[in-house]
Amino acid sequence: MRTCLVGLLILAGMITDALLLPVILIGGIGLHLATFGPADVDGLQRGVGLLNRGLILATVIGLPISMRFGWEWRQLKGLHWPIKRGVRVGILLTGLLFAYAAAWLPLTLATPDLLRALYALRGNTALAVAVGVALGWLLVVAFRWWKHDGEGDLWEDKGLTLYIPDRGPVYYAIPSLHDRAAAALLSDLRATGLSWAWESNDHPLTLLTPAHEPDFLADWIWFHSDEYGKDIIVFGLADGSADLFLDAGHRAALLTNFAATAAGPLHIILWQESDSHQTLIFVPPVPSEPVRRLLERWDVREETIRYRRRARGIPKGIPGFGGRMPDASGA
Repeated sequence: MRTCLVGLLILAGMITDALLLPVILIGGIGLHLATFGPADVDGLQRGVGLLNRGLILATVIGLPISMRFGWEWRQLKGLHWPIKRGVRVGILLTGLLFAYAAAWLPLTLATPDLLRALYALRGNTALAVAVGVALGWLLVVAFRWWKHDGEGDLWEDKGLTLYIPDRGPVYYAIPSLHDRAAAALLSDLRATGLSWAWESNDHPLTLLTPAHEPDFLADWIWFHSDEYGKDIIVFGLADGSADLFLDAGHRAALLTNFAATAAGPLHIILWQESDSHQTLIFVPPVPSEPVRRLLERWDVREETIRYRRRARGIPKGIPGFGGRMPDASGA
């Protein structure tokens, strides 16, 4: 939810700046040219006042856009800023405009008041155009970055996110496993050789045996017939430890130990919230071989990780886990 809200705010800011900047640039150039002819200084000052207010608004709107762009670029490419020819050209052009604006400032110190005001307006409008060009260049880069087939990921839905807590299991946020056919998911779980148990918001903790597979499938495919589906938690356990895990007292201790150390008979936990289109997968930092093969079947590999984040705690919702609940959508 948080990711979607941030994306909408950034998109709204880009659209606002896209509408505002042409007005600023045209107005700035017009006012600047007006300072070279017979000028109404009072009228020019009022116009420049409006220009400056519009420029401040565009700059304030542009700050979160540039911060988000810079953060994404560093996450995905490992650099603070894209050092390319286009960037160097943009910096050069902007620098020239700033230099032009600054060239008029000394003249204001040695001229009569009227001419001083005119020179100040000339420098002000040139500076406004320079800032407008810089913001416009940033906006073009951002639109290209976040276009449909661009490299950026404003909604963070183009790949998986790895969360790394200070202790305990790491966890991945991947596009919902509900999008995987229920029969294929069941086949994936069987192939690991692990014991599996699951529970949902209207189904108690149950060992996933051949006899209970229809119940599991019924819970899983509910998502496709209901807008929100069900909350489902699936536990992967070392073979032979399922009976111990089904005991409520032992289960709490095993979950607490897994949350703290990522050790014990628990090898993996899948958590699908009913209103989320992503699945959280909890595994030890170095998963067992069956779990590693399972993750590879789901395309969860080192090279497919798009974002890496320090986790601020272990999610709530699973008995025995505690701490702050992160946004499962990747925010």
